Amino acid sequence: MRFLILLMVPACLAAQDSNQRVTEALISEMQQLRLAIERSTLLGARTQLAISQLQLSENALSRVAQLHNDAKMALGDTTLKRNQFAEHLRGLEQQRSSTTNLQEAAQMEEVIKGLKLQLNETTAAEQQQMTRESELAGQLQKAQNDIADSRARIAEMERMLDAAIQQLLKGK
Repeated sequence: MRFLILLMVPACLAAQDSNQRVTEALISEMQQLRLAIERSTLLGARTQLAISQLQLSENALSRVAQLHNDAKMALGDTTLKRNQFAEHLRGLEQQRSSTTNLQEAAQMEEVIKGLKLQLNETTAAEQQQMTRESELAGQLQKAQNDIADSRARIAEMERMLDAAIQQLLKGK
């Protein structure tokens, strides 16, 4: 009987050792799976944040693009108006210089003064609009760069997710 017990002890120890290796392997695999799930969850969250940021950037780009287009149109209108005032002023000055009637020349002089005032105001407004259009062009460029950066981050996250998927598939 003692002999039988002595023979069973190594068999029991071998079985325990085998069970312990299996348990350790299972624990290791569970840890790896947990890490893979955590990584996937974090990448998913980062991707959602990047997509949200992209949407916000696209909204900002749309808004700035509309403001920029409006500013360009207003600038074009003001430039056209300034050119019309300048042309009308040149015509009146030529007409005044060729008139011999003093009363008519005095009336033209008053109209010319008013046109010069309007021309100066329009020129000042044009300068302000040029400045505004330039500022909006800078904001538009920044918004376009923000979108490009967001798209690049999303593409990088896609590559990371693809690499993680490939790593998981290799492990199987």
